[in-house]
Amino acid sequence: MIIGAVGFLFATSLTMGEYFNFLLLIGSLFVPLFGIVLADYFVIRQRASDQTALVGDRHLEWQGGGLAAWLVGILVYQAITQWAPQIGASIPSFVITFLLYTGLRLVRQQRLTRVPY
Repeated sequence: MIIGAVGFLFATSLTMGEYFNFLLLIGSLFVPLFGIVLADYFVIRQRASDQTALVGDRHLEWQGGGLAAWLVGILVYQAITQWAPQIGASIPSFVITFLLYTGLRLVRQQRLTRVPY
């Protein structure tokens, strides 16, 4: 009850402009992240269902390409909301992040599977 009351008081103190900016911030973080998750699940891993197929024989490792694609997606989302809000930012940000992450991961997989002569 206390958390609900505090949340209600906080929500009523915000102006609509502040609330709208908060929603844009949340969208700019989660829309590109969703593009990466779907690209990884449907394209890169091709819907692998068991844990060994998801992790492989190696430990989970840092994926700089995912972070780079996510940051580009955030920048695209923010840029569109600032300079061209009439076209909407979610779909372009999602598509760019999806394609960029897929491309970076496929290039990385090719480099790892290349057999030296």
